[in-house]
Order: sequence, then C-alpha cells, then structure tokens
Amino acid sequence: MADFLDFSGEEEQKKYGPAPEGSIVFVKLEVRRANADNADPSNPYYSVARSGLKQINCQFEIDRGTYQGCKFFHNITLPVSMQNIQLSPGQTTSCKIGGAQLKAICEASGKPPKAKDITSLSGLVFPIRVGINPKSYIDKKGIERWNNDLNKVITPSMPEFAEVKTQGEIITDGPVCCASTAHQSSQEFGSNNGYASENTAQPSEAVTVNNENIDEVPF
Repeated sequence: MADFLDFSGEEEQKKYGPAPEGSIVFVKLEVRRANADNADPSNPYYSVARSGLKQINCQFEIDRGTYQGCKFFHNITLPVSMQNIQLSPGQTTSCKIGGAQLKAICEASGKPPKAKDITSLSGLVFPIRVGINPKSYIDKKGIERWNNDLNKVITPSMPEFAEVKTQGEIITDGPVCCASTAHQSSQEFGSNNGYASENTAQPSEAVTVNNENIDEVPF
C-alpha cells in the first residue's frame, strides 16, 4: 500500500531575485570582515579604499516575503569623525552620506544611534528601498544578471514605513536589470538564486566627480 503524502504544510515557492527596482523590503544586515589586502590595521571590519577612505562591507539579506533569502552587498563609507586622512569636499560628502545611512539604519531598526563596535549593527532588521546595481555579472549558464543595491533606508518618519510594517513588503513592477548596462535579457529568474558573488562589493572604485576623485557612492 502506497504511503499517504501530505505537502500542505510546506512553504510557498520563492522568487530568486533581484527584487524589482523601487521595491521596499525588510533586510537583515551583516557587517563583513574586510579582505586581508585592504583591511584597516585598526579594525578588521574596516576596508580602506584606494582613496584612503574607510568603509564597511555590508551584506543585506531580504528577511521575509517574496524574495526572502536574496542577498546583495553594499559598501558604506564611514562618517567624517572615523576617517584619518585629509578629506576633499567630495570625500566629505561621501562620509556624510555614509553617516546618514548608518544613522537611518539605527532609527529604522529601533536602535539608539550609538554603538561600541561596528559589528553590533550585524543582525539588525529594517526596511529599505532597493535599486539595481548597474554592475552586472555572468551566471553559470552564461546569462547576464544584476543584483539589488541599497537605494534608501526607510525610517519611521517616512510614510512608507507604516505601510511596509503592515504589509511586510511593497513590491513594484520596476525593472530587474539595468538597461544602461544590459547586453541580454535578465527578466527570467536564474540559477544563481539571486545571490551576489562574493566579490560584488569590494572597496569602491574611485570615480571623478566635479574633477576630483572620490569613492563611488550609489546615490
């Protein structure tokens, strides 16, 4: 006699990402150790970019909903007070943007905006609006694909915060690839499970803004 099989308690199927651009999702943060070749001597979790700016390499994992489990990586430049080089105006702006992101992460997760150590941010869960990283990669099937990127942390003062707290996620019909860098379609979900390469976020490449080199900041 055949066994009776009951699959009713199994989880729903997940989409493998990336989440469409503009979607608001809850993510869990992990501050990752820097690579040995660019780690700051004062702290193994600080990376030093070629410009000399200190950054942290963050892993964001979607914590719930349609794209639960999808991961991407993003560098955050540390605030002005944590730098030890002479900063140009552009670099100062980068530091202020990074500091604002870190403050917003604390606010969005209900944590006081102070920490004894940067690793205390690991494990925080909060909502963000995602973008699409313009730097694509080629998966194991030879298909060009993209990862998400951090567009904005959604804090309690923003109207979207209450909405996403209630709904769990806000998924848009935005693109899942960057049209300006696309060489072939990435609309179908692929074998990479929406997970970024381990090398997705290294200390940012230097770019020229207002005729001076600063570290790249995505927004």
